[in-house]
Amino acid sequence: MGEYIVFNTPDGEVSNDPYWQAEQTLAGRDKSDADDDLGDDYDDLNGKELKALAAEREVDISGLKKVGEVREALRADDAAKAAAAAENAGA
Repeated sequence: MGEYIVFNTPDGEVSNDPYWQAEQTLAGRDKSDADDDLGDDYDDLNGKELKALAAEREVDISGLKKVGEVREALRADDAAKAAAAAENAGA
């Protein structure tokens, strides 16, 4: 087609141009792929694997009965560690 208006953001390039979005989708680089890169792989793990990972990382999951709750506990632990690392980097 031609030139599109594309904005650079901390999460990558974005545009509301439908042709640009179509090109990104066909190239395998649509927004959902970018979001996956920022996230984690907890959704790919089953309950047994999540429990083992929580034990390995010493994340307290006592009382949690659903895999979604365990995933959120691991994500909360990730966020806490990232905040602590950022605080230590700034100090």
